[in-house]
Amino acid sequence: PRSTLFPYTTLFRSADASTIREIQMIENIHREALSPMEIAAYLREKLIEGKKKGELATLIKKSPAFVSRHLALINMPKLLQEIYDSGRCNDVSVVYELRLLLRDAQERTEAWLSTTDVELTRHAVSAFRESLAKGEGATNSNALPAAEQPDAEGKSTPPDARPRAVKEVDVERSETLSR
Repeated sequence: PRSTLFPYTTLFRSADASTIREIQMIENIHREALSPMEIAAYLREKLIEGKKKGELATLIKKSPAFVSRHLALINMPKLLQEIYDSGRCNDVSVVYELRLLLRDAQERTEAWLSTTDVELTRHAVSAFRESLAKGEGATNSNALPAAEQPDAEGKSTPPDARPRAVKEVDVERSETLSR
């Protein structure tokens, strides 16, 4: 018979230190009591033990994307680590996207990150990624979109003020590239 004062059945079981730590980490992840770096360190530790990313996601009851984004914090490129450490960007999703951009377009992304004073938000990074896809974005020498790069005299000409022939060449070039 159950007691009316304590209507729950309590089970006690023994666990080793590793299991206890695992339970604590999972609880803390769900309570959001850990920093992204602490979560990343724990996930890395489990990878080293032989767990797969999918198994980790199941273990901590989070999505595979959650696991991948946090693991992107491990061994970040130096510039990205500096940005993260400075507090300029602490959104795990933004750090993950920036890491992908550094992999795919390193020079342009480094130039954009080094010279821009824009807040690194999901929107800003998405806009930068779109500008890269359009063939714009930062170049090696400047963080301005290609359409606003300085001419030989160092003057930046707005796209609408450029001579018509330049626009026609750009159109022809884009048609050639799309064939």
